[in-house]
Amino acid sequence: MRTFFSALRTQRDLHRLESGYEWLRRSGGAMNDKPLISFDFQEQGPGSPEPVGGERLPSLTLDLDDLFSEHLSTSGSFDVSSQIWATTFGKLTQALPIPVLLVNSDHEIVVANQAWARISLDYRKLPGMSFRNLFRNPVAVRQAQASLQGVFSTRRPSEIESLLEINDKRIWARMNLRAIKIRGRRFVLVVCENLSAERLRLVLERRLRDHIEKAKQEWEQTFDSIPDLILILDKDRRILRANRPMADMLGMSVQDLVGKHCYQYMHGTAGPPDICPLKDVGDHEKTYCGEITFENLKGDYEVTLSPIIAKNGVLEGIVHVCRDVTVRKQVERERQRLLSDLIRIREDLAYRVSHDSLTGLLNRPAILGVLEKGLDRSARENTPLGVILADVDHFKRVNDEHGHLAGDAVLQAVAGRIKTSMRSYDSVGRYGGEEFIVVVPGCDMSRLQDMAGRLRARFDGKPIRTPEGEFDITLSIGVFLVQGSHSTNVNSVIRNVDTALYRAKDLGRNRVEFMT
Repeated sequence: MRTFFSALRTQRDLHRLESGYEWLRRSGGAMNDKPLISFDFQEQGPGSPEPVGGERLPSLTLDLDDLFSEHLSTSGSFDVSSQIWATTFGKLTQALPIPVLLVNSDHEIVVANQAWARISLDYRKLPGMSFRNLFRNPVAVRQAQASLQGVFSTRRPSEIESLLEINDKRIWARMNLRAIKIRGRRFVLVVCENLSAERLRLVLERRLRDHIEKAKQEWEQTFDSIPDLILILDKDRRILRANRPMADMLGMSVQDLVGKHCYQYMHGTAGPPDICPLKDVGDHEKTYCGEITFENLKGDYEVTLSPIIAKNGVLEGIVHVCRDVTVRKQVERERQRLLSDLIRIREDLAYRVSHDSLTGLLNRPAILGVLEKGLDRSARENTPLGVILADVDHFKRVNDEHGHLAGDAVLQAVAGRIKTSMRSYDSVGRYGGEEFIVVVPGCDMSRLQDMAGRLRARFDGKPIRTPEGEFDITLSIGVFLVQGSHSTNVNSVIRNVDTALYRAKDLGRNRVEFMT
């Protein structure tokens, strides 16, 4: 009995068939004890010893007469294809959860149990079909025919794995072939296992492995092709992984960096320096992004540090990415230098446009602009505005007797002395030639007279020393006060202060005259 059940593929199927057989024995009544039919199972498997001295080794024969005897005619004849399902053997075969075929010596399928319905609803068309027609391609057909013929010839079991096509339904199957004999006629019992699901699983697993391997290769290629310098560190700042650009930058191999502390190579120090932000990232588990100059890497780098957090929330490591921004920083520094130069040039141009090149004071257009703004403010705020116009007495003699260089030196000295005589918020300008104008905001007539008197006194009896020599210089000064309540304009003011100046000259010079 065990020999027959060994044709089944699994222990579960064996148990089912044994249980079914025992149930049928108990429920089917008495069996005919006459041994008329037997199944001859040749247990010579692959690798069994060959016959010795020309004698065939004895075979183990399983007596299954009880499964057929009650259906035999008095003559002992039995039609396998038409009567087998009424026998105990047929009922057991139908009860099997796996497809079973019985194939005769002409390679014709004689019997197919109903478990084939799981593969094709048209399984009843299998009886009468050639065994070779189950297989899809010519190579599989030849292999199946050779295997089936080998079982008939050698009585040895065989196994086939191939793609089957049954009534347009394709499956991948494993077939176990066993030789049997019924009243002298030889058959092959074929137990079929549907491997389509397993095959699909294996295909999917293989594809998944291929995808994983491809993804791994792509990640490796990407990791090494990124120009940024990348380190993967453990929580103690040891290098777990480095990409090739990082290794190339340090002049080492990737393998040599593994296990070393990152600060040895990033900073060239025996321990983590104070500027290293890794400690904060490790303590607070927050991403850091900033710019650091690495002397050991000879450049400026934009550094991003990202913590690697395990599922349990524990810090496992840190991803350390350095992007070389040395060129960018150089460009930025050069840009800043050019911008500073541009600002300086613009300021210089603005200064040149608004200042007298000889004395450094505001030039005529600039000082008149200051006067115009002062007049507007005076009228708006109803505050007084004073104007002082000073002229160097007998300046022409300096040029005629000592030359223009001496004259320029005198003008520069006069401008400087006038500038230092005024308040910080008063505006002093060169009106033209040897004339200087001062705009004095927020000053009444009394204070304006005092300022003009002190200015004249700064020159009277106090020689000017220049590289060209020492000169006695006096000033004639005209003064005009604009009351905030009186509307006026620049030309009117200049006309009034100019009149006061000429009056001072007419009255003997080195004096102050007021225009009210």
